[in-house]
Amino acid sequence: MVSLLLSRSMNTQADDDSTLVWDRWLAEFEDCVCSRDTDRGRQLFGENVYAFGTRADVAVGLDNLEQDQWTPIWSNTQGFHFLFDSARYIVADDKSTVCVMVSWESHAVENGKKGYLRSGRCTLVLREDRNAPFGYVAMHSHFSKLPKAEF
Repeated sequence: MVSLLLSRSMNTQADDDSTLVWDRWLAEFEDCVCSRDTDRGRQLFGENVYAFGTRADVAVGLDNLEQDQWTPIWSNTQGFHFLFDSARYIVADDKSTVCVMVSWESHAVENGKKGYLRSGRCTLVLREDRNAPFGYVAMHSHFSKLPKAEF
């Protein structure tokens, strides 16, 4: 059963230690993208991850996620960061599963130079895993760019 929707802007009875763990998970992933460290990034995801990306329509499994999404995108990205104030967490009563929703920004790299700003949002489903670096692994991720208004 889901009992909590947590955010920084809401007055909730949030367990600060829990939100700190999920914030640290996000910060670690952010650092993996910026340093293009897919080995460290893999430690944050389950082997059977099911993902949607800005490049890969669907990536089933961690190897495909790395090959089809991370490698081509991370190599052409600078300054990736989450907008932590936008983060929302839907949390199972026992905290075994957390759905994270957060906005992000980065710059595309074009011809080796910082290019245009990319803005987007992501949804992550984290499952508790005591063997994982931050106690959770992502079983699903969905990264997308913000839709462009069409007039």
